[in-house]
Amino acid sequence: MTGERLQLGRWEFDSVSLDAPTLSLPQTWAGHPVLPLQPVDWARLPPHGWRLISARDDNSHSSRHVVLAAPTGTREGTASSAAADPLRAAPATPRAWWVAVMSWRGDHWEAASEPEPLPLRPDKATRRRGLSLRWPSDALVVRRGETLHAVIHLTNDGPRDWYEPDDPLTVVTVILDASTLEALPSERWTAYAPLRTPAAHLPVGGVIELPADIDVRADRVTGRHLVRASVIALDLRSPPLPLIVA
Repeated sequence: MTGERLQLGRWEFDSVSLDAPTLSLPQTWAGHPVLPLQPVDWARLPPHGWRLISARDDNSHSSRHVVLAAPTGTREGTASSAAADPLRAAPATPRAWWVAVMSWRGDHWEAASEPEPLPLRPDKATRRRGLSLRWPSDALVVRRGETLHAVIHLTNDGPRDWYEPDDPLTVVTVILDASTLEALPSERWTAYAPLRTPAAHLPVGGVIELPADIDVRADRVTGRHLVRASVIALDLRSPPLPLIVA
């Protein structure tokens, strides 16, 4: 059984995780001790009510981790209602959850927690639904060593207005090899993105321009390539566009 996809911080998970039996804040996991990085912060976490929302807990992975979440205060409704309607968890009506992460360190679990509770939100795929990222031209041309001051269009093709105030519309651009579609080594180019591009209200059919500047370093990139842009907060990508470095 699967439900809607939700997100806490950088962790995305299935909403049915919130209906699972709850756990106590662990002192051991899989037979090994849990050692907090900051014991004072760990001690202020709720002792009960934890749900397992993500785990990579097998010996085949070097990055074994376990992620737990617990609600703060009294939640309105139930986890089942969140699964039925994940938009109840949107930023306009946030429900805050503590998040604890345990990482395997060979003979123990190293534990850390977020400094503050995090809002429960729909996942990135849900939040970007109906949006597209499109280049306004058929190709871009730039001289070696110059900064390409490009723009890209964010369009709302969906059936309803779009507004996610907690998702900055910062664009990062990458130069790709035209044959392999692999990103070129980063020492050959630098993307310039604003520190935080504010979110925008996009009505149905609405379009806004976003900066997508990129610097092509002298004598390191020549010929025909491709360029792709991404809105990082939404994991929204543009189609590749031909880039000619003259």
